[in-house]
Amino acid sequence: MKEQVIAKPLSGWWVFTAFAAFFGVVIIVNGIFITSALGSFSGLVTEQPYKKGLAYNEILENARTQPNINHKVSFQEGILRWGLKEQDGTYIKEASVTANFTRPVKDGNDFSMPLHYQGKGLYLGTPEFPLKGLWAVQLSAKWNNQTYKTTKQIIVR
Repeated sequence: MKEQVIAKPLSGWWVFTAFAAFFGVVIIVNGIFITSALGSFSGLVTEQPYKKGLAYNEILENARTQPNINHKVSFQEGILRWGLKEQDGTYIKEASVTANFTRPVKDGNDFSMPLHYQGKGLYLGTPEFPLKGLWAVQLSAKWNNQTYKTTKQIIVR
């Protein structure tokens, strides 16, 4: 003979406890995510956005009026190289060259350094990066009342 097992009906306390536990876990996890998000992102994307917005047309005009040069940027084995030539092939010598390093992921680790002339239009620098990962390099060269700017992203391993 088979014994019949009669299931107990769900009581109000069991349903309430399961319901409260489920939403309690959801609220705790959301609280952890909110705390993490507020601690990792300040909400500020650009310093002085209004002034930068007003000056945007000037930035575009400066980009249009840059000299037309041949250049090559490379970053290998910790050395940043920037080769500069005029359109006619003559090397750009004795330019004042700077590299501004910014991290697209997080503020606070930005730094600048000059690049030194090595001959034949080649400028070198050995940056000391505080962190590994993706960096944006804003390169600027000034010579003979001319300015040329460019940006390159590099990965530091």
